Amino acid sequence: MKAKRSFLLYSCLWIQGLIFFYIAYKRNKDKKIMIIHFFTLTGLAYIFEYIVLVLLKAYRYYPKFFKRVYFDNILGASISQFFIVPAIATFITNFKLKIHWKLFFSGYLMIIEIIFKKLKIYKQFWWKTIYTGVFTIVFFLFSDYFYKSLYRIGDKPLLKGITVFLKSFTLYSTYMFYLVVLFNAYFFKVPWFKDGARGHIAFATLYSLFISVLYTAIFVLRKKWVMVASIGALFSLDKILVELNVLKLKYNKSIIRNNLQRGLLLSLLYMFDDHLYKEEVRDQEEGETVSQPSVVS
Repeated sequence: MKAKRSFLLYSCLWIQGLIFFYIAYKRNKDKKIMIIHFFTLTGLAYIFEYIVLVLLKAYRYYPKFFKRVYFDNILGASISQFFIVPAIATFITNFKLKIHWKLFFSGYLMIIEIIFKKLKIYKQFWWKTIYTGVFTIVFFLFSDYFYKSLYRIGDKPLLKGITVFLKSFTLYSTYMFYLVVLFNAYFFKVPWFKDGARGHIAFATLYSLFISVLYTAIFVLRKKWVMVASIGALFSLDKILVELNVLKLKYNKSIIRNNLQRGLLLSLLYMFDDHLYKEEVRDQEEGETVSQPSVVS
């Protein structure tokens, strides 16, 4: 019964995030800018969770979706950081909501945290609920500022690189997580923590960050030698990790399979990004009038 209740409550949280995102998406005329904005916020939230949840063990989630407790914990973090917090931030920014609404939604998230804690489907170690309130308000304010800066992304190569990196990190790390929990396709074995699953997540996140750096270089620089060097580096890295017994793969000859799957995924991501950024860059290069952001401070 408790497991079913936990499952339903976390599912409701996920659905809420989806609704906030959908409403904001339908309202926004600059949908490409909004997508870049949302995934950048999500990438920042993922990095925050990596530091606070995985490395510093501030709290633990209990959505009770998976039997392996730590993977269940990470799923709870994914629901929180991939959907509800960035989705609410995107909603607030797109509807130009003022500070009192930011305080309202921050308080709303604090209340959810308190309820989940009382129901014992969320546990705090050294984290305090007031920290959630402070960080979410700062996050909402940053969301407004960052959104407006995206309208000059064609003039700011560094900003473009950061957004490409954070978006690719979000999508690739999520992809890697579900490859493990659903298909048991691979596992990183490192002696960093007593819980092997925690060590896996800690290493897999760094692995995803490295891949995202290479992907960003390929996409932004658009040089064949960068692509060839990156492919060689990733294949060599997998080979070394297997030889060191750090990377465990499910199938024989999985290094080739792994690289082919990754190549396909990154190719699809490249095409998506090419469509997403092309118009913004072209508008800047041709000196066209860029529409004013739908959000004001």
